[in-house]
Amino acid sequence: MASGDLHGLGIRDDGTLWAWGVNSSSQVGDGSGLRQTAPVRLGDTNDWVDVDAGSRFSIALRSDGGLWTWGENLFGQLGHGHTETVATPVQGAFVHRWRMARAGNSHVLAIARDGSLWAWGNNNQGQLGGGTDRSRSLPAQVGTDTDWVDIDAGGSTSVAMKSDGSLWAWGSNGGMLGLGDLAPRPIPTRVGDATDWWYVSVGSDHILGLRLDGSLWGWGMNNGVLDDQPERIRVSPDRIGTTPWRAVAAGSGFGIGIDDDGFLWGWGGNGNGQLGIGRRGQDRPVPTPVVTAPRPGALLAAGRARSAIAGGGADLLSWGNSPVGNGTSDNLHFPAPLPGLVDVRSLAVDAHTVAVLEDGTLWAWGQGFDGQTGVDDADGWVDVPTQVGDRTDWRSVDAASHTLAVDAAGGLWAWGSNRSGQLGDGTITNRTTPLPVAGLPAPIVRAAAGSLFSVALDAEGRPWAWGENGNGQLGDGTTVDRPEPAQIGTDTNWVDVAAGGDFVLAVKSDRSLWGWGRNRENQLGDGTRTSRSTPTAHPTLTNVVRVSAGFRHAAAILPDGSLRAWGLNSSFQVGDGTTVNRSTPVPIGGDATWSDVSAGNDFTLALRADGVVFAWGDNWVTGHLGTSHRHRVEAGDAWGPLESTPVPTAALTPRGR
Repeated sequence: MASGDLHGLGIRDDGTLWAWGVNSSSQVGDGSGLRQTAPVRLGDTNDWVDVDAGSRFSIALRSDGGLWTWGENLFGQLGHGHTETVATPVQGAFVHRWRMARAGNSHVLAIARDGSLWAWGNNNQGQLGGGTDRSRSLPAQVGTDTDWVDIDAGGSTSVAMKSDGSLWAWGSNGGMLGLGDLAPRPIPTRVGDATDWWYVSVGSDHILGLRLDGSLWGWGMNNGVLDDQPERIRVSPDRIGTTPWRAVAAGSGFGIGIDDDGFLWGWGGNGNGQLGIGRRGQDRPVPTPVVTAPRPGALLAAGRARSAIAGGGADLLSWGNSPVGNGTSDNLHFPAPLPGLVDVRSLAVDAHTVAVLEDGTLWAWGQGFDGQTGVDDADGWVDVPTQVGDRTDWRSVDAASHTLAVDAAGGLWAWGSNRSGQLGDGTITNRTTPLPVAGLPAPIVRAAAGSLFSVALDAEGRPWAWGENGNGQLGDGTTVDRPEPAQIGTDTNWVDVAAGGDFVLAVKSDRSLWGWGRNRENQLGDGTRTSRSTPTAHPTLTNVVRVSAGFRHAAAILPDGSLRAWGLNSSFQVGDGTTVNRSTPVPIGGDATWSDVSAGNDFTLALRADGVVFAWGDNWVTGHLGTSHRHRVEAGDAWGPLESTPVPTAALTPRGR
């Protein structure tokens, strides 16, 4: 949602676009020019993913990267090459596909999908960043850099963030630029020398920002927004309190935020009850708690810079590298709910996410350049959960660069990347829709997708494997790739299997752990660095109830609920607080009792028995740990009980003008 001076915009869960409020400048976009006291739908498309509002104009982004604008256009802020009012949404004749766009009072900032930064509209304070005060009715690139990752605009002020964590500001100042003075700047100017900014929000006369350690910083006009000394203008970022924060938003003379414990806080002006503390007036010079709503979860899935969790009778939560399924192209650093995905039976994450619901339907979203989502999408991006076909008999799913799914009859289906024969159809042709895996005795009870290979267990306890075999991960005693399934050995007492980057961990009916494949980073955990081309018993883990294989590390839960991890540890993914590879299992989390664990590419998620989720390992840029700290987390950083944020992420974006 977004709000201008006197109008509002919103995108519903079904991707439809709605608007309401004052319409004197056609900012509502329904073509009537009349005030709308209730939301009206704009157009008949349902692929809107982001929206923002200027003072008297509106902008909206569709899933294909097309940007549409309408309303007042006195300064060319609609980007159409003229200054005439536009009564309904019109797509600009833009060369670029856009990743995101933000509106100031009468100017627009946008980041193209190639990371370049563009601006247009009013430029009376240099807010377009081109070094002049000349307004523009068409997008003009700001500099030549292509490493911009985030933007925001408010009034006549612009801010942007680069991938190295540096923060830049330009345009109108009054302390809002954070540069130590009150002078405007016509070009992007770096704010200090910090390289750990990860979020910034521009209000009407102040700015709030978060750094990687969760610290909250503010600058500009105060009025009780920055601390309890409202007479002070802050011309440089000042830290606000000591509480670590996950999210923050700057409004018009007030601020709101979510702390690390999942509490929602409000501070600053409260004349209209905008702080949500249950009463009007009584401005709050310091953050005041509002509400929290924890809940336990049941299923964890950690993938390639992306995570998800489902269960507890509530919406599936997704976060990390975009697209996470919430309809935007933004990386999310803390869990966001995906409404409607409640009763999840099976869940898997790689660079895409797949989920089987209790009704037997299969849903997918994320990156699908090799067809692994199973959804027909021209550019390989699926921004929102989309049903794969119309079948209602799916039972379980797993994901890597390809997807494996088991139906209710025990049939195994595969699609996505097939460059090493991992789909098992005897070819190396990618598939964009589910294809049955031939040559397997039905029913299949478990399937696991490795990086470029596949493993499955049939109902008689026999393991099968196919695809790439350069490290012996197919377990057949060779290193020869196989484009079709082949049985591993003759044992018939296997009950569980997990596939990592190029290794396999499996459990027999006596709960003993076995491993094979690559072991150069100690991912088999047997005390050596010797790769194995046939199943080899683990020397110490003889009673395992749950095992998960990451790219080159692994974790297991024992019958007493204790957690063990081993393997590559360059990004703290093992969780023992070091970066020393572990050749044998080490205890993680002290004497805590764990109910689930999921090892991702170079990070780990674990669910404690009381419903608290812990995350550790690499977290740079995409925030897939969900801690809101875009950095490596050394040892079990809890981001609190599930759904500790009581409001959707998208709701935390008010922008005072």
